[in-house]
Amino acid sequence: MPKTLETEVSDTERIIDEYRQGISQAIEKERNKLREFRELAEQDSKRMIARAYQESDTITTGAQQEAEQIVAEANKEAGGIVTDAQQKAQQIIKSAEERVKKEAREKTQREV
Repeated sequence: MPKTLETEVSDTERIIDEYRQGISQAIEKERNKLREFRELAEQDSKRMIARAYQESDTITTGAQQEAEQIVAEANKEAGGIVTDAQQKAQQIIKSAEERVKKEAREKTQREV
């Protein structure tokens, strides 16, 4: 091969090698960017999940406390209702006893 052709081929090969190297570097940069982006996305998703768990715990705790308050109030009201019912039952029994005694007295007085 003549020197000029050989030089041109060498120059062409060198240029092609430089382009290949440039393309390889560009690809590697993009891979690194993608890797970093994926890592950031994973970190963000982990933070979101952790925040969601915290919010869930807060909501659950609040709901449990509210339910306990409602049950406590219901128990208190039920206790009051039972007490009222017992008092009314005692009044009815007392009234019935008094009526029976009165009727018995009246019957005894009529028989005398």
